[in-house]
Amino acid sequence: MEVCLSLASMLFRGLLILLSLLLIIKGTDMSSMYEQAYNQYLKMEGSSFVSPEKPKPLGGRPDVKVAEAQIAKIGATNIAIYERFSAIRKENKRLKEQNFLKMKASSGKDQPITTRPNLEKEFSESDEYNTERANRYFKDLKSEFPNLTKKQLSAIVGNLHHESRGFTEFKEIGGRGLGDAQWTATRRKEFLDFTKKNGLDPKTYEGSYAFLIHELKNNRTHGFTENFMEKFNNQDLSISQLTKLFERQYLVAGEPKMQSRIADANFYFNREDL
Repeated sequence: MEVCLSLASMLFRGLLILLSLLLIIKGTDMSSMYEQAYNQYLKMEGSSFVSPEKPKPLGGRPDVKVAEAQIAKIGATNIAIYERFSAIRKENKRLKEQNFLKMKASSGKDQPITTRPNLEKEFSESDEYNTERANRYFKDLKSEFPNLTKKQLSAIVGNLHHESRGFTEFKEIGGRGLGDAQWTATRRKEFLDFTKKNGLDPKTYEGSYAFLIHELKNNRTHGFTENFMEKFNNQDLSISQLTKLFERQYLVAGEPKMQSRIADANFYFNREDL
């Protein structure tokens, strides 16, 4: 009997030792697997990942929120390079257009011009600039605000001309502005909501003109407030002063480029047919 108990005890102890060894071996394998996975993670963390998708301003997805998140991943240096490139490109286009308009103003009606600015147009009704649209602004604004003279009207239309690249761009190049005044931020949404509510196509003259008049009469921040209208209708102000006054009160552009606006306003003021 004692011999049987002794054998049973030895077998039990043997099983315990075997189970312990299996647990130790298993634990070692799990530890090893964890260590391998962790090392692999460290390698991945130190490696270079695939570049993120370009945000909207660089030609990527139209989702603004996604684009903004992607911009943060691109890096300040690359963003700075792109912004510099974009600014130079836009300035070159502006200079080409301004040079063309100066040539046209000094050439006379019967002398053909063989060169024109190389505009990237989304919506255009003219090879040069939308003369008909500009003429309609002069006529309709004069009807809406009879006290405004040609100087004041030229300042307004010259500013709109600058914003829309001669009334040929519905959407701002490299930005989010829309319409003839390139309304952006909250005013962009208000412009689209206004045209939708009133059954207007935002890409048309009627859409931009109606919202312009709506803002001039109702927007207490940017529109024709009593104080602003009194200043703006001052006949002693020059074209340059009026152009700057309207831009600073109504448009409030991030990059005014005032000399270009003034040149555009003078171009309209010097037209004999207006």
